[in-house]
Amino acid sequence: MSTSDEFEVLRRAVGQPPPAGVRRVRAREQLDAAIDAEVAQDRPPTRRRRGVVAATAVAVVAVAAVAYLAVGSRAPASALQELAEAARQVDPIEVPPGAFAYTRSEHVVLVGGPGDQFPGVEEELVAYLLPTTRESWIRDDGYVQLVTDTHPPAFFDPRVEAAYFEAGLDRLDGVGETVTTVFGEVTDPFPGIAWPTDRDKLEALMEELIPDEAGQPPREVQLLELAAAILRERIVEPTVRATLVEVLATLDLEVKSTDDAVTVTVTYDQGGQLRYSVTFDNEANLITETTILLDASDEPYIPAGTAIRHSAYTPPVIVPDLQPPLP
Repeated sequence: MSTSDEFEVLRRAVGQPPPAGVRRVRAREQLDAAIDAEVAQDRPPTRRRRGVVAATAVAVVAVAAVAYLAVGSRAPASALQELAEAARQVDPIEVPPGAFAYTRSEHVVLVGGPGDQFPGVEEELVAYLLPTTRESWIRDDGYVQLVTDTHPPAFFDPRVEAAYFEAGLDRLDGVGETVTTVFGEVTDPFPGIAWPTDRDKLEALMEELIPDEAGQPPREVQLLELAAAILRERIVEPTVRATLVEVLATLDLEVKSTDDAVTVTVTYDQGGQLRYSVTFDNEANLITETTILLDASDEPYIPAGTAIRHSAYTPPVIVPDLQPPLP
């Protein structure tokens, strides 16, 4: 449940054979998304693509994140305890037989590869951001439908943008396409785990699930990522959500709150100075994840302040069939 070094992934691409086409990679990502967390995880499995950013212009995302972090907050422990108490008051979601849990999420994947794939570009590595929107329908018998729309990329360099379209990479990426994928059976990424509703027991279990080895991000980052992984695009009992928040309240994290959201942030070094943030609504549902690159001195092709990884989620709602909920 750790965050790999996105930049080292790009470096390793130099001198290696060209990676698989991004269409194949996207299909693999969709399958992993379903298998990992009943359409929950968003961890691309190849070395070509890594990271997610909200489906808005990256500069807007970065500025918005900085602006949000400047908002005043209550004391961190107090804000998280209040959030946990609010979550415990929420009624559990009941899924009638044959009905679906529906979620909608927005992402932008950081795409990187050797510059020789881009005509006229001399740099060894290039990167751009590929936005997608995903809708998922999950039934209690494991049936899953994913509908993914791919939007036009955002580029850091106009030369890369021109070369991208000249090489026809937009067609490989499926820009402008809608892809529907159906899975007949999905395995829970945490099979057999009953999440405790006692804070100490849940924290101990989470500690067992994160790797204790060299090269991993700090403990606070891994636990925060694991909490987000448990909550992504799936129905989680309110008492479990509350207990997850109580675990986060014990960590050395920055906490900012507004009337309708709480954002938890940690800054760390992992092949570059990074800031990872998770935002919850006032019922402790996961609504955003963001990683911002603070120091780009070793990554000149990615501007400092770029939100290199971000997802925005809607809380699950129950729908009777394979249609989005009514507005």
